[in-house]
Amino acid sequence: MTGTHSDTIAGKAYTQVRDAAVRLLRECVDQHSVNRCGWVGLPDSTQTNIDVTASWQAALNASLVVAAGWLLWNVPTPETKVCVQRMVEWEAERFLDYRAPYWKTLQK
Repeated sequence: MTGTHSDTIAGKAYTQVRDAAVRLLRECVDQHSVNRCGWVGLPDSTQTNIDVTASWQAALNASLVVAAGWLLWNVPTPETKVCVQRMVEWEAERFLDYRAPYWKTLQK
């Protein structure tokens, strides 16, 4: 604990706030298309429901979830950490071949 949490200001104890943040993180990473596993286990290699047409805004939202995962890294379960890692990898790779339509000169 860093000493920056105030039970009075937050209206909840530090452990309640931390646990709620971890639950929210878990729900967010579970909803990402690369992690749709229902928390029964990690997805197998035959999973085919990954949404490759997700928008840039989905990538932005995922970056916020991943940042929360980084801030909470010592708290979540190993399964949640693996799902955060999978999100980072998938989001980092999905725009590798993207050609921005607003560039002045498009190179092919």
